[in-house]
Amino acid sequence: TPVQSAQWVRRGALGICFVLIVLCRMVIPAGAADDVVLVLDASRSMWGTVAKKPKYMMVHDAFARALDKRAAMPGVGLSSFGNRSPSSCSDDNALIAPGASDHGRFLSTIGDLNPWGLTPIAESLRRASGTFRADAAGRSIILITDGTENCRGDPCAVARTLKQRSPSLAINVIALS
Repeated sequence: TPVQSAQWVRRGALGICFVLIVLCRMVIPAGAADDVVLVLDASRSMWGTVAKKPKYMMVHDAFARALDKRAAMPGVGLSSFGNRSPSSCSDDNALIAPGASDHGRFLSTIGDLNPWGLTPIAESLRRASGTFRADAAGRSIILITDGTENCRGDPCAVARTLKQRSPSLAINVIALS
């Protein structure tokens, strides 16, 4: 029935938020020894809705809940793709370097993004791997996306190459579909 379908959609939206909150609290370092770079999909498809709410806003709200108790975020960086050009496959950028952020700046930066471009996942992973601090004890990339690579890159090949270069690197993907 339509009511049951709507309930499943709302549960799905709540599930996405819950997973983001739990993952952020688990993997975002409380201390300064490890680096985590969050790679956020800001392509036009993130305006798609789940339970009448844009996926992009769901991600922002989930981060707001997950990070509410972390005034300082010493090892967390933020990159995005798809937010500067509607048709460029080189539209990926490092927004906040690990070691240079706090809760307010992080959420403000996410809130200022305007999803409208393509999905260059492979290049975004490659560039995000170059933003880690040299003295970081551990390194992780968390990719949050709702789409597939549409710039002819091969994210799996890039991930394999990055892993070969840095065996301790962890790459996690949260797929919002």
